[in-house]
Amino acid sequence: MIVLARIRFVNDRCNMFRVLERVAGVSVRVIGTKLVNDTVVHLVEIRGGEKPLREAYRVLEEARNLRFQASSTGPGRVVALIYAETCGVCRLFHGVHKWFTLSHTLGEGRVSEAVVVAPLREVEVLVETLKGMVKVVGVEYSRPISEAFLTEHQRRVLREAVAAGYYDIPRRATLDDLAGRLGISRSSVADALRRAEAKAVKLILRLDEELRQKG
Repeated sequence: MIVLARIRFVNDRCNMFRVLERVAGVSVRVIGTKLVNDTVVHLVEIRGGEKPLREAYRVLEEARNLRFQASSTGPGRVVALIYAETCGVCRLFHGVHKWFTLSHTLGEGRVSEAVVVAPLREVEVLVETLKGMVKVVGVEYSRPISEAFLTEHQRRVLREAVAAGYYDIPRRATLDDLAGRLGISRSSVADALRRAEAKAVKLILRLDEELRQKG
């Protein structure tokens, strides 16, 4: 069973965040990470006012244990690549071999949040391992992601509908056409498409909400 889990923890081991802790008034979101031997390449978004962002630039450029490269800037926002020796936490998340994101709040009471999509057992092992490295303050599980997957029958009907032009504008095939092509009843086609469409819409709304919260 594949789940979406939110894992909240306080990471005192991260070299990058130790440096950014010196800057007041900024928030940091890790868009992505890549492991290169013992170095983690962080694609990071830093938000804040003009003065805090200038200060963030300064401390990152002066840090001896980091390498900083700004890739884009805008009002109240900097996107940058930050190279840092791994503290072990990013390596642990990469070991799950599934999708994950990390976001962080700096300052008093700072908390990192990882959103992980992986088999339930892998997430449970990940959490137990993480507890031995940092302070885990909360874990929340969503409904199983597997509930969003199509059945074989729904997948077959949906693929035929797309191929026949049922979703084209204007529509090039009817439910009766699909029933004839598939050799099943019109009501069976309608039911399969309705259930598949419901799953697709729920998944799109869930992902849209995730992206909106992170934006």
